[in-house]
Amino acid sequence: MRSPRSQKRPAEIVFREKAVGALTPKIGVYVLYDLDDVAVYVGQATSVKERGIRGRVQRHLTSARSD
Repeated sequence: MRSPRSQKRPAEIVFREKAVGALTPKIGVYVLYDLDDVAVYVGQATSVKERGIRGRVQRHLTSARSD
């Protein structure tokens, strides 16, 4: 039986993981845009302990609540 990690994952998931992985783990301000390049959310990452901007955006994309 194949493990879930070895199964082929959708291209959107792979793209999202690479995009989030390219973000900085530092604190700062970030903007999320929709497909028309319109800013839909401005946020702030204030904790390096929680992996900064990378961790905060990842939580947005996985719907994991921290507040």
